[in-house]
Amino acid sequence: MSDTYFCFSDENGDYKRDMTPKQLRRPPFYVRTTLIMNAET
Repeated sequence: MSDTYFCFSDENGDYKRDMTPKQLRRPPFYVRTTLIMNAET
């Protein structure tokens, strides 16, 4: 059994605590996800 894993991490968005009215017209979300895969599969 292998203890080796591959991880892919990515983010999307541009969340800011204080946003201008122009920035608020866009969805103010920030999403980050990580995919972890066992090297044997």
